[in-house]
Amino acid sequence: METLSNLLQPYKHIVATTAETVTMLQMFSGVFMCWDIYKQKSTKGNDIMPFLFGLIMSVLNLNYGLILKDPSMVQVNFFGLVLNVGYLSVYAKYEQNPAPMWKKIGVACVISAVVIIYTQLENPELVGHRFGIFMMTFMMFMIGQSLYGLKDVIKNKCTEGMPFPIILSGTVVCFSWLLHAIILNNQMLAIQNLLIFALFAFQLSFFFIYPSRKEESIDIKEKKED
Repeated sequence: METLSNLLQPYKHIVATTAETVTMLQMFSGVFMCWDIYKQKSTKGNDIMPFLFGLIMSVLNLNYGLILKDPSMVQVNFFGLVLNVGYLSVYAKYEQNPAPMWKKIGVACVISAVVIIYTQLENPELVGHRFGIFMMTFMMFMIGQSLYGLKDVIKNKCTEGMPFPIILSGTVVCFSWLLHAIILNNQMLAIQNLLIFALFAFQLSFFFIYPSRKEESIDIKEKKED
């Protein structure tokens, strides 16, 4: 990886800027959910979990950036933290049954606090590696949850219901941070982004195999039979 890192060094600032930019653009996806909530003056049909997941990931990655002393990670995740606090504020304003919402927010805050406290108590020489493993496991678990839906995709032979914009942007974002990790010659960060990139790319491949609508899949099948 060191050889590849040396080859990419001249593009260090370009890659870092690109990674920051595409990540921030992806973070703005919550604006569309907030706009729907604002228009209907209710959170009906909109789950709070994407905002909570965004909040937790921003806090943890911000902390990880501070551990690695990586300005790019710190800046982009601080921006994400501010955005997700804003999203949650909009959600809270229009939530008609706030008790379950505040319970979930409380759990998210406790998880974040426990992890941050751990990083403060851990051996400084080991925290970067161990926290990196935790982040990789946590992110793969969250992203991997969506893989359960692939059973229906294969059964119905269509990708209807799969969030193409999120999967595509996630693939681009992870690839950008993978290049950034290689330039930093940070093996743990590179492995983390490589594995997550592979998960996104695997899901993205189904859009090239199956049509986006079930009706289109049926039409294709009928044409083949004719």
